[in-house]
Amino acid sequence: MWMKDTSIPLSLAFLKDDGMILEIFYLEPFSKSSVCSSNEVRFALEVNRGWFRKIM
Repeated sequence: MWMKDTSIPLSLAFLKDDGMILEIFYLEPFSKSSVCSSNEVRFALEVNRGWFRKIM
């Protein structure tokens, strides 16, 4: 995942099959750096930055 054409900061979570969050990354607008999970995952969920902190 990368943020090349995205103008807002996002949080990115990688999840297992059962929905358990394995990793969360905080992504910067317009960044060309790619982000990959270090684990085998089923889903990637992008949300507004800070959303995970509010629900956890």
